[in-house]
Amino acid sequence: MKPILTEHVGKATSGKATNPRWWEEQALHEHAFAVAQRIDKDQSYRRAMNLRYARLYANRDLVGLGVGLYSKASQISQAKGVTLNIIKSCVDAAAAKIASARPRPRFLTSGGDWKLQSKAKKLTKFMDGLFAAQGVYEVGQRSFIDSCVFGTGVMKVFAEDGSVAFERVMPDEILIDESEGFYGAPRQMHQRKYIARDVILAAYGTDEALKHAILAAAPGGPDVAPDKAADLIQVIESWHLRSSPTAKDGKHCISIATATLFSEEWDKEKFPFVFLRWSPALVGFFGTGIAEEITGIQIEINKILRNIQQAMYITAFPRVYLDAASAVNTDHLNTFGGIVKYTNKPPTFDTPVAMNSEVYQHLDRLKNYAYEVVGISQLSASSKKPSGLDSGRALRDFQDIESERFIIAGQRYEQFYMDAAELAIDVMRDLYEDDKKIFVNVAGKGFLETIPWKDVNMEKDQYLMRVFPTSILPTLPAGRLEAVQEMIQGQFISREEGVALLDFPDLEGVLNLSTAAYEDVMQILQKIVEEGEYESPEQYMNLKLCVVLGQSMYLRAKQQNTPEDHLELLRRFIDDADAMLQQKAIAEAPPLPPVAEGTVLPPPPMALPGLPIDPAAMGLPLDPALAVAEPLPVSDLLPVA
Repeated sequence: MKPILTEHVGKATSGKATNPRWWEEQALHEHAFAVAQRIDKDQSYRRAMNLRYARLYANRDLVGLGVGLYSKASQISQAKGVTLNIIKSCVDAAAAKIASARPRPRFLTSGGDWKLQSKAKKLTKFMDGLFAAQGVYEVGQRSFIDSCVFGTGVMKVFAEDGSVAFERVMPDEILIDESEGFYGAPRQMHQRKYIARDVILAAYGTDEALKHAILAAAPGGPDVAPDKAADLIQVIESWHLRSSPTAKDGKHCISIATATLFSEEWDKEKFPFVFLRWSPALVGFFGTGIAEEITGIQIEINKILRNIQQAMYITAFPRVYLDAASAVNTDHLNTFGGIVKYTNKPPTFDTPVAMNSEVYQHLDRLKNYAYEVVGISQLSASSKKPSGLDSGRALRDFQDIESERFIIAGQRYEQFYMDAAELAIDVMRDLYEDDKKIFVNVAGKGFLETIPWKDVNMEKDQYLMRVFPTSILPTLPAGRLEAVQEMIQGQFISREEGVALLDFPDLEGVLNLSTAAYEDVMQILQKIVEEGEYESPEQYMNLKLCVVLGQSMYLRAKQQNTPEDHLELLRRFIDDADAMLQQKAIAEAPPLPPVAEGTVLPPPPMALPGLPIDPAAMGLPLDPALAVAEPLPVSDLLPVA
């Protein structure tokens, strides 16, 4: 991190009007803080909408979503009637369909050599370990639910304690000017948060001026009463993107009402946030969620349920109609609904119908329509398997058909993790400038593998990022069995490996064994080409693969003007592998059949002067000991021994 600027910290405000171009000012806290508060005031309607959707999802009359209000509920919520929370049902079903997956950002190369490919594979494992250590998928699942309820889910990616941290951010904390956000690409952004005064003092209180300003800041804020036990201070973190790649107007600052805690130039092209929208709005920055799409249906369902509940208590109440002149003892009538007396008729028991059947039919239609709007079947919402779908293939096809409605939402969920990985790489590069020993522990070939950042640091133009599922195998036993059978039939894995996958579905471990021979040969060849270090093949290697890959690597290295001494080492590797391959063929050759007694063998072939004998052409075994030596050349110019 760059040093904190304290030249304007703790000074009294200048009294000038707030400059909306706060990044051009020196006393940033005077202007950035005021601009953020103005935006927050203008967007009070958005906080009210989010509160409404949170009430519908949580089925509680929450007072607010702020730090000091989220746990409070009105007294009405203590006496609420029967509810059918269709919004929560749809949101949870969508989360089970989409957010249960764990998209894996994978780094690939286009036309890269083996070293670059190996680096990209390590970078993929590095990101796997980082995501696992920081609980990124758990944070992403909560952000997905936020996108369904509020329309937009937010995750922040930043540096903390020498590593990359991922944090869920409430949408109300993000402040964006509506005019700038019209096209969905604002140039400035603010985050409002409440932090304990002691934490701020520990982070920024080393300077006396800053310490005095932090102690002087008023506690609380719009959502927190100042008399709370927790001494919280409102903190505004602001960003402004550069107006061009060569401009110097990018700015990042952290401020409170009385001081600028931190300030630096912001030369990145993105904000440190990843946004996930259930459905992007036609205009504007924030999206539309499931709660907003079916709010009208939920309100109508609530009304019908309220009417049915009242009718059950008022109308559908059993009564006894008893002649007032009769001598019937009412104590002998077992009823809790009441007795109505009248004359000249015997007692009659009556239970009226509370509601017309059309009311219940209308309630069912509303439920079905809510699921149709979101694209979820009631079977999925109730975790039921359709009748008749018993095979693994049928279940997978059903999942594919039902998930067609979620393809676009699923792609946005995958892109969410790719954006998070991209921001994490930027943070890692910044951390590496200060600390050259940045590393991540991942599950490797042994119990644990440590990957330093210097071994995977790649430029953006050296890799392509794609997203893949964390596991190719289905989770259901029937689907997993059928998938493994298909891989065995395609000869991608052996039968023994397939049986092992049914018990422990580690497909990556099986594939690593399948590609071990290729990786071993390529590692040696790459070292020869790049470093000029020779390592001879050994008998336990795939010698045929050594020859084939060696020839391909030689031709490619020759086209790329590789030094001649490196090419010579490649030729030596190919010749050594070929010689070992021939020796292995001789050793594994079947023995000659035994010769019966009395069999006359043909005379051994005689070599013509100057011509060697080819044992293979004569049908003889390829044994150097049996070959006839080539006669010495004869010439009048040479002395006779």
